[in-house]
Amino acid sequence: KELELAQPKIEFFDQVTDSKDAIDIGSASKVLNLGIGRNAMFDFLRTNRVLMNTNIPYQTYVDQGWFKVIESKFNKPDGSTHINIKTLVHQKGLDGILRLHKKNTSKNLPQL
Repeated sequence: KELELAQPKIEFFDQVTDSKDAIDIGSASKVLNLGIGRNAMFDFLRTNRVLMNTNIPYQTYVDQGWFKVIESKFNKPDGSTHINIKTLVHQKGLDGILRLHKKNTSKNLPQL
């Protein structure tokens, strides 16, 4: 009976986690509403070995569909061209980060 009542929620969750849309870490911290901002989110993910020191996700998490890494070119005023690498979070990653945060707070670890 409970499963029957939860079916619409289950279907919505499946649709959301299968989405290929991605957002930046700052937006992810706002969407998750964990009481931490962009920089603290980066720190939390580095501390939990989800991101490397360069804020690029470990390949395991990319393969699991948590993140997407994109490159973009930009020109400096001196005319030189540079590459910027940005980490984006998929819906599956939002769910994973939320579970990781809950797991850490349930262990009574210091919160960010």
